[in-house]
Amino acid sequence: MRRLSAKDVSNRNPRTFFIEGASFRFSADICAVPGPLRPHSTTDAHATITQRSDQAITRDGAVMTEQTCVRCGARTPPYDIVNAASADGTYRLLCSRCFNEEMAQWADIIGFEHPQFTPVRLLDADGDSHEFHFRSLLLGDQISLEAFELAGNDESEGYRFQILDESQSDPFVLLGKLVQKMMRALSTKHLHEDASGPQVAGTMARGRIEWDGVEDSRLPCVIIDGRRVEWTDFGAMLMAFEGWQFRLELLDPSDEA
Repeated sequence: MRRLSAKDVSNRNPRTFFIEGASFRFSADICAVPGPLRPHSTTDAHATITQRSDQAITRDGAVMTEQTCVRCGARTPPYDIVNAASADGTYRLLCSRCFNEEMAQWADIIGFEHPQFTPVRLLDADGDSHEFHFRSLLLGDQISLEAFELAGNDESEGYRFQILDESQSDPFVLLGKLVQKMMRALSTKHLHEDASGPQVAGTMARGRIEWDGVEDSRLPCVIIDGRRVEWTDFGAMLMAFEGWQFRLELLDPSDEA
């Protein structure tokens, strides 16, 4: 569930987000290596379109708890609900369609149509299938299109991708750009398994920062290759590079990591 204020969205740089949910790029450098380092597996990803029912199912097969949009009354899965701020300081649960309609009215955008896309299945470098759902949110003069896997009652685990463009952009052109971005990311694996467990493949790891889910915790977890890695486990992986230098770069969720 997204918690957004139309006023907050319009007054801030639309490419500035909280670090939670941001992408990161970690590299351990040794000597001078020309060009990007590529992990062991770089096969192409492939896409198929599948029709699904309206019921939201996680990748583990669990049925997601639906919530009610206070504007249209529709029963909506939590990933498609926005906790939107009102002028009086209260918050309302809106489905993404109602949120976008109100945002379009607030931003004086004429003729905006809420885009809605069928889930897509993509194969990663190991041939494993990942089902992605889509969410579009109008953010003032920009539109955000996200693709994410479902795990539990939110999308904090699994792969997640985002693209930003002007509010009047063709949604199908945006979808094509987003799918290409997803396929590029899925074609590379940054972790591999050995006798001691998952390890960093090569000297580059790309992923996403998330909250570890522990109340009062100030520690993150990271999502690498669509899998959750606890902060302590990530630190243990890095011990293979003891004595090396590193470069940690934080990126906006809509940027290419």
